[in-house]
Amino acid sequence: MSERDFSTVVSRLSDPADPQPVLMAVVQAAGADKFDELPQYSTEDIELRIYGFAPLDGFWQGCANVVEAMRANFSGITHQKSSIEGLIQQGDFVALRVRETGQLVATHEPAT
Repeated sequence: MSERDFSTVVSRLSDPADPQPVLMAVVQAAGADKFDELPQYSTEDIELRIYGFAPLDGFWQGCANVVEAMRANFSGITHQKSSIEGLIQQGDFVALRVRETGQLVATHEPAT
């Protein structure tokens, strides 16, 4: 069982008025450590930007790189909780801003 709490994210994305079922599937897959499922939900031009917490900060491009970055970052944090701060959609482009909290596995330092 994962130590992550994605209830806030899932409840927001489950809203029937929200046209983002793919994001919900991605969040659920990541929360269940099913990273091998992620490529089916993305295109090769996917990008991931993480900033605000130096141990995880970075920029990754391409499906394989993004999936591996997510796998590495999620495995380095325990007691993770996520909440959506913003969502923007223009056509088939979607940007999601998520605030994460938890604890670094290696140092037990708070991850916020």
